[in-house]
Amino acid sequence: MALVIGPLLAGSYYEPWRWPLIYTSSAAAVLLILSTRPKTSLNGVLLVLLIWPLIQGIWMYYNAWGEFSRTRYYDPTYLPWRITQLDDQPFPNLPGAADKDEAFDRLSFILPCLGLIWGTRQLVVARPSWLMLIAKSIFWSGMVVAIIGLLQRATGATAILWLDELDQGLLRKYFFATYRSPGIATCYLNVALALGLSCTLNALRSGSDEDSKKSKLRARFPMAYLLATMAALIIVICAVITAGSKAGMALGVLTIILWSIFNRRSISSALNESTSQIFFGNKAVERNIFFGALICITGFLLLSFAGLMSERWVGAHKLNYGSLTGRIQANEVMLKMVADDGWGAMGNGPGSFYPLFPFYTQEIDSMIMGVWVYAHNDYLQTLVEWGWLGTGCLAACIGGGYLLLTREVLFHRNDHSKSRFVHLRAYLVAMTIFLIHALIEFPFQIESLAIVFSVLLGVAWSVAELRGRDIRTRSVNRSRLHSHRRHYEKHQR
Repeated sequence: MALVIGPLLAGSYYEPWRWPLIYTSSAAAVLLILSTRPKTSLNGVLLVLLIWPLIQGIWMYYNAWGEFSRTRYYDPTYLPWRITQLDDQPFPNLPGAADKDEAFDRLSFILPCLGLIWGTRQLVVARPSWLMLIAKSIFWSGMVVAIIGLLQRATGATAILWLDELDQGLLRKYFFATYRSPGIATCYLNVALALGLSCTLNALRSGSDEDSKKSKLRARFPMAYLLATMAALIIVICAVITAGSKAGMALGVLTIILWSIFNRRSISSALNESTSQIFFGNKAVERNIFFGALICITGFLLLSFAGLMSERWVGAHKLNYGSLTGRIQANEVMLKMVADDGWGAMGNGPGSFYPLFPFYTQEIDSMIMGVWVYAHNDYLQTLVEWGWLGTGCLAACIGGGYLLLTREVLFHRNDHSKSRFVHLRAYLVAMTIFLIHALIEFPFQIESLAIVFSVLLGVAWSVAELRGRDIRTRSVNRSRLHSHRRHYEKHQR
């Protein structure tokens, strides 16, 4: 439910609509932690890496030193807000957050994310089939978001779901589905795309391993299941390309390229299997006509939004790629914030970028305009807010899971069923693209995306425990081979 509610209700950061996601994800984290107890030993390293950010975040919130207030209208002649020093700070000589409300805003979804990382790992270790169920949930939810966004683009909608009006200047132009920014929307859609590619590949396969045989719908209606999955995949691809983000467009193409390189042999094998198992005439020509028609349909849909795509690139060129220049200057400001004497092991506190950024911006000659709620670089923003100690723990948590998943994909192919291994590659590609997005956007600051990535990371930390699990077809075949060999040797004697 958290994976569905997040993108459909709280895609961006509108206050009233974020709470259903916060409550659901918190409940999911608590229930997973309490109810999943795999027989394998606990991962002490991961536990420490998750507990320290929890302790640090709560402490910085408790010891907040300022109160941040913002004026309603932005006036470039003076700072649009002020920070008032609190007289009743519990420990004035120790680190604390710049604003208590902003710290609570971030911690309200960061703490559930920490619980979801641990709970997802425990769940997948206890029940490996959930690795594929999670992938399907993200993919089909992404398809729904893609449909909403494409309908919005095609009809020129002036309202979207919970927002009454989109006529607020640039807001109407850049809103995509429930996401306020097309860059954030494509970050989520690229994750759904990577996982959807593997769902489609498994739909093409004949179901020779034990994991794929568990899908009753696929077994009874293989052609219908394949058509539905491919239609959803085409919709997601069109949404990635036409959402309006130039970086998202490029990373969407990179997602398809990386996934295709990883799965080139599996794709060839699946195409051959689909000829004999899915297509009625059992001929390659039917398969080729079918996929040729799908490619033509996809191309036609993309061409229908060609005007929007060219408008985005032409507009960026006319403005001399000003958004990129602003992001580079914002990085310079954050490096200045890190160099300040007040910054240290625990940083400026969760949510401190928003109130502190304009004060440091005034000290350099920059072209940064408007209100920056989030930096377009999650790594530097995390360093500013969490310090070198908190950032180190979070980096080790993310990097550790990523390295475990990479090792599994590169060196342990034979320890997993074919269906599961195809999904492991998709998880690796999805995490890679997400981490690249974080260099130029702010996906870790958006509740719905942070929760999706936490689930991906929890899966990544679980994969080493799945080796040899549920590869029943292979083990049965080996036992039969040994039985026949023993019977033959006995007969010879």
